Amino acid sequence: MLCQFSSLQEKNEDVKSSLKFDDILIKIGEFGRYQRRIYFLICLLGIPVASINLSQVFLAQPTDHWCAVKEWKTDVDECMELRSDKDEYYKCMYKFRNASIPIEMEDEVYSYSQCRKYDANYTSWDSDYFAGDTTNDTIECDEGWNYDTYEYKRTIITDFDLVCDQKTFVELAQSIYFVGVLVGSFFFGSLSDLVGRRLAVTFAAIFSAIFQAATALSPTFWAYTMFRFFVGSCNIGCFLLAFVMGTELVGPSKRVFTGIIIQCFYAVGCVLLTFFGYFIRDWRLLQVSLMSQVVLFWIILP
Repeated sequence: MLCQFSSLQEKNEDVKSSLKFDDILIKIGEFGRYQRRIYFLICLLGIPVASINLSQVFLAQPTDHWCAVKEWKTDVDECMELRSDKDEYYKCMYKFRNASIPIEMEDEVYSYSQCRKYDANYTSWDSDYFAGDTTNDTIECDEGWNYDTYEYKRTIITDFDLVCDQKTFVELAQSIYFVGVLVGSFFFGSLSDLVGRRLAVTFAAIFSAIFQAATALSPTFWAYTMFRFFVGSCNIGCFLLAFVMGTELVGPSKRVFTGIIIQCFYAVGCVLLTFFGYFIRDWRLLQVSLMSQVVLFWIILP
C-alpha cells in the first residue's frame, strides 16, 4: 500500500515538473479574445517608441544660417515678424546677408558663406551698404548667427548654435542617445527578471516621460544630450518589455505572428512622427507632444 502511494506521488510530481506554461496556453486557447485585447493595448507602446527614436530628424532639422552683425540685430528682429508673408520675409532677411556675407565656392558651387563674414566696420543699417566695397578680408562669426526660421521656428541647432565648428555635435547627440538605448536594453531586461515585467515597464514609461520633459527644458546642449541618453534607455525599455509581454501572453504557434504585428505599430509611430514634425515647428513643443504619447498610451494600458 505504501509502495503504491509512493509510486503515485512520484508520478504526480513528474507531471507537475513536465507541465509548462505553453502547455496551459495550448489548452485554454493560444490567442483568445482577452489575449488579443491585452496584446493590442501593449502594442500601442510601440508607437511613441518609434517617434522618439527618430525624433532628432526634426529636433535638429538643418537650418540655413550666416554670421550676425550686432549693429543690425534690431533690424533683423523686425524681419522675423514678417514670417506670415514668405516673399517679404526672405526679401528682408537676405538683404542683410547679401550686405555682409562673402560668396564662397564649395564642391564647384557658389553660395553664401555660413561661417564667415566681411571684416568691416559696420554701423546702423543702410540699404546702399555693401561690406565687400570696403574690404576683401573675412573673419569667422564672432557675434553669433542669423538663422532662417521660416520653415522651422526653433531647433536644437538654432538654440545651441550647432553650426560651423560645432556642427558635428548634432551627430554626437544622436550617438549618445543610442548608447543609452544599448544601456537600457541590458538594464531593463535584468530589471524585469527581478521585479517583473509589469513593474519594469511602468518604471520605464514613467521615467521616459520625465526625462523627455527635462529634455524639452534643456538650457544647454550638454543638458539636452544627457537627458536624451536617459530617454533612449527608458524608451527601449518600454519597447523590449512590451514585446516580451506581448509574445509571452500568446501560445507558441502565434508568437511569430505577434512578434511581427508589434513591429507594424512601430512603423505607425514612424509615420505619425512625420505629422507631428510637419505641424509642430518648435523642437521644444515637439518634444512635449512626443512625451504626451507615452503618457497617453500608458494610461490606457490595463
